Amino acid sequence: QIGLNGEQIRQQGVKAAIELTDTTQLDVKADNRSGEFQDARNAELALRQKLGAEWEVALGVRHDNRDNKLVNASPTLTQNGQRTDALARLAYKPLKEDGKPGEPENWSAYGFAQGTLAHDDTRDANNRLGAGATWRVTDRVNLTAEASDGSLGMGTKLGADYRLSDRSNAYLNYIVESEQPDSTYRGRQGSFVSGSSTRVSDTLRVFGETRLTNGAGPQSLSNAFGLDWAPNDRWTWGGKAEIGKLTDRLVGDTKRKAAALSLSYKVEGFKYSSGLEWRHDDTTSTLAADSSRTTVLWRNTAGLQYTPDWRLLGKLNLSNSSNSGGAFLDGDYHELVLGAAYRPIDNDRWNMLLKYTNLENVPSPGQVGANNVVADFAQRSQVFAVDAIYDVKPWLSVGGKYALRVGELKTTKVDGEWFKSRADLFIVRADWHWVKTWDAVLELRNLRAREAQDARAGALVAVYRHVAEGVKFGVGYNFTNYSDDLTDLSYRSRGWFVNVLGAM
Repeated sequence: QIGLNGEQIRQQGVKAAIELTDTTQLDVKADNRSGEFQDARNAELALRQKLGAEWEVALGVRHDNRDNKLVNASPTLTQNGQRTDALARLAYKPLKEDGKPGEPENWSAYGFAQGTLAHDDTRDANNRLGAGATWRVTDRVNLTAEASDGSLGMGTKLGADYRLSDRSNAYLNYIVESEQPDSTYRGRQGSFVSGSSTRVSDTLRVFGETRLTNGAGPQSLSNAFGLDWAPNDRWTWGGKAEIGKLTDRLVGDTKRKAAALSLSYKVEGFKYSSGLEWRHDDTTSTLAADSSRTTVLWRNTAGLQYTPDWRLLGKLNLSNSSNSGGAFLDGDYHELVLGAAYRPIDNDRWNMLLKYTNLENVPSPGQVGANNVVADFAQRSQVFAVDAIYDVKPWLSVGGKYALRVGELKTTKVDGEWFKSRADLFIVRADWHWVKTWDAVLELRNLRAREAQDARAGALVAVYRHVAEGVKFGVGYNFTNYSDDLTDLSYRSRGWFVNVLGAM
């Protein structure tokens, strides 16, 4: 997304709930926010245990790391560095005395205690005690409330959901947080959200929402409304519009207008979806000259079960960004992906994927960090890849991948010339199905860059657990600093990762 002052922001995350037993659940969550002004990363792990029909206890740990990259940012107002917190939560949901066996009451309550295990000197500890409850007042009204206090001050959460009819509902929520999980700003932040949704007919739904934030960090007021229309089982249409203003004491003010259209179509073995988005930002900046930017994005995805053995897929994304400062500040992007998956029905041991990617990413010079360092290379690349795996035994699968990138790179949009860039990636892989629901994975990798006369080798290891039919969740470590996606030029892939795989 494009944030305040045209900041390019990329957010990635994963969340999973894994049932270990009938009474035990493991929750995993990880988020990564990469921006030109702020970076934030966090990972959470929690174990939930039912204690009978009414009680549940949970123990969790959370680690996060924040980095504010603005050179002139106040260290008093920002919070950089790492912190690890532990949390214990006890929840109670009573059963009706005269109700059916196992039928819950109309209310529930919980209490929690949080303590900071470790933190950098640049981060405050966040020791906290709190309690909350939900109450279904009537069949139409549901209320929620939470209050907490700790080393960073008071926190509050109040909410109401009102079912206007079988087709409509309205909601109202107010939250005061001692700090925001995805922001490096220090101090409490309040957010007020109200909205409603109405199903006009069996095929049409309309909705609207107003969001207001204040306190430490960015301020904003935005209004959004839209509709979803599904005239039949094949077609789905949607539209959305948004207008608002975002204010940041360190960056400036941004007035935003946005609109989006979407559609999807499916019939038998064919699926297609498309979305068109327009956004216009007028920015009054404290760090640079005032400017305006208009961005248009068009995305398309398609899939076809061509034969019982072959599945075809495709993707086309186009983006154009124009700045009032002239073509020097514009940005262009396109991505074309064509692929084919082969799995013969008479030999389910064999799986193969063929993929072609055509990518052009020429970012605006405005996409730089606080020290005027270019965020990424501009590139025009074509990538050919083949990936295959074969089940040698019921407990062992072996496979490999070869990918080739040919194209051109340059360090900035206008400075320097395009230079050729070729890279070859070789991967050998083994999957060990050592228990019915558990897999272990080992990859040996080798990356060769011809023009740079560079070769890098290393390994990747991971452990996966099958959590549902055709779905498995894994945690691993990449000992190399490169990705198996050859369009990723960052060389920042070393370290822990989580991954979710699904099969159709």
